[in-house]
Amino acid sequence: MAHYQADPAKGTIEFLGFVNPDPEITTTIVQHNPPQSGDCVLSPWSTPYAAYGFRGAGTMNGAWDNRKRITGGTERCAGTYHAQSGGASFNTPILATGAFIDFTSPAVFTQVRI
Repeated sequence: MAHYQADPAKGTIEFLGFVNPDPEITTTIVQHNPPQSGDCVLSPWSTPYAAYGFRGAGTMNGAWDNRKRITGGTERCAGTYHAQSGGASFNTPILATGAFIDFTSPAVFTQVRI
């Protein structure tokens, strides 16, 4: 999750980086294929990969390959991803309803958090 620091005297907010969610939340997320209205959505680059929607609260681990976009649903959501070819993992910021992130090359999502 994103970590910020605010200075109330100056009115500034500084991004400090991403930290792992603590504690880990038990999965109470429902995954939909195809996504339903209001879901947090992981969209693919191409077929035969499917779009997946997520709703609920908590954390779901998996391996959703070939992702092009993550879109915030009714509940705010975030995810952990890495390049399709491997490498370091990164966290998205928490996305509000309708906000989205497009990837410049295929990504693999390994976790969705709502």
